[in-house]
Amino acid sequence: MSEGVGSFNWLQYFFKLFWKAVPRPFKIVEAVTIFLGVVGGAIHQFNPGWDEKMVALAWQLPLGLLVLLFIVSLFVSSYKLYKSQGKKVRKISKELADAQKSPHSSVEELLTRSSFKNKDIHLGLFGLVNSRLEDKHFDHCRIHGPAVLFLEGGGTFISSSFAGGMESTLIVTSNKMINGVLALKNCTFMHCTFDKVSIIGNKEQIDKIKEGFLK
Repeated sequence: MSEGVGSFNWLQYFFKLFWKAVPRPFKIVEAVTIFLGVVGGAIHQFNPGWDEKMVALAWQLPLGLLVLLFIVSLFVSSYKLYKSQGKKVRKISKELADAQKSPHSSVEELLTRSSFKNKDIHLGLFGLVNSRLEDKHFDHCRIHGPAVLFLEGGGTFISSSFAGGMESTLIVTSNKMINGVLALKNCTFMHCTFDKVSIIGNKEQIDKIKEGFLK
């Protein structure tokens, strides 16, 4: 059985339970056996007639004690594993809840989702795993760099703004291919704020998107 959300690996659970439950009883029984050996040797010196009884006791007592301790250890270890798993589940649940509350979008969200609203978008992290931002819609988002966007297939900007000056952020180029940038294709930005982000395109593209930025 493969592990995942909603699945439970019973084989792994019983292995952990057995591994936790077995060592301690054996150590205790080993100490008791050594103690009985010492006591038996001393009794033999003073009362040799007890040898037969001590031989029986030397294996019956440790065996019975081992069974008893093993059963107790199973219950204790099972409870400890239960508490440990419960703690992990609570930790994961808290992390998921915090992630849902967080205004920051993760790289995974940027790769899988197409629409974002009231989110902090970190293009620098996204650029580490993908070289193109395509078919995305951003509404009232804060777009963070450092990053350089290249208008590969155009983009729509509506009532957006830059944290810095527009002239130093919008860059005109005649090159059709530029290395080391994040390509932008068919994306819409509505009421977004760009921070530490530059946009590169040809003159026609830059003139057009200027209309979508607040002066």
